[in-house]
Amino acid sequence: MRKRIPQKVLLLIYLCLNSIGISQSNHLYYHQNPNKGEEGVSIEISQLLFIQDQVLRGTLFFRDKGEISYQEIIMSFESGKWIGIIPGDRVTSKGIEYLTILTKKNGGKIALPLVEEPFENPLFIS
Repeated sequence: MRKRIPQKVLLLIYLCLNSIGISQSNHLYYHQNPNKGEEGVSIEISQLLFIQDQVLRGTLFFRDKGEISYQEIIMSFESGKWIGIIPGDRVTSKGIEYLTILTKKNGGKIALPLVEEPFENPLFIS
């Protein structure tokens, strides 16, 4: 039990230092925005939750900047975080707008970004 406390403290310190300017972090989750993508190369989007609520499923929504509709990908839970991959053939020079919705067991939802209307305020990768 004693060994786990220092590991958690180190993880929190790392996340705090690493999150300056390039991440979304709040009391619910941590997400590091991949600021740049390379055309034709897949992009991994991950979200680490800080809460104990059970999440049934995660969905990653993405589109080229300026498109009207989103594509969606089912996320997987791996190594304690939710992960979705934007396929390389969808990564273009226009840039990618994206968001995630995690659906909790009790029916609640957690959006990335954590705003009222995530579909109207997506995150951006140039």
